Amino acid sequence: GNVLTISGERNVREEVKDEDYHKVESRYGLFSRAFTLPEKVDTANIEAGFENGILEISIPKLKVDTSSKKIEIK
Repeated sequence: GNVLTISGERNVREEVKDEDYHKVESRYGLFSRAFTLPEKVDTANIEAGFENGILEISIPKLKVDTSSKKIEIK
């Protein structure tokens, strides 16, 4: 089947200042995640967007032909 791989680089620095303490936290590094896609997805029309730190991926299903077909038996 098809595999969707998402990879990137994380670079987050968080700083908290208070009367009693000062804390700085950093998270960084490369990451990668792989997802096996179901058989009936339209891989040609996958869309992705990134907003406010959230990655949103839209994976549409393939349109299934539900029309009937008449077959003559001989």
